Amino acid sequence: MNEKHSPLATVQLEDEDCWSEAIKVIESAMDLLPEGGILRIDTKDPIIAIDIAGWCISNDHILLTSMTESLNYQLVQKKSANTLTSS
Repeated sequence: MNEKHSPLATVQLEDEDCWSEAIKVIESAMDLLPEGGILRIDTKDPIIAIDIAGWCISNDHILLTSMTESLNYQLVQKKSANTLTSS
């Protein structure tokens, strides 16, 4: 993992059956992060991974990584009062 993208917290979405349950876990974890903090989201569900991408857009968070066959997690950077960049 790239050192500049070290997560401050991790959530595991193995037991969540649907997006409405998963989003509660994600939002609770994001609420605890400082502005610009990074959350690691572990999931094996490709549909939840797609939903996370859309959720990031609608909430002005930055999706730093996308889930692939070999990568079972995503990193999300919490929005801040200032404009965030992923570089």
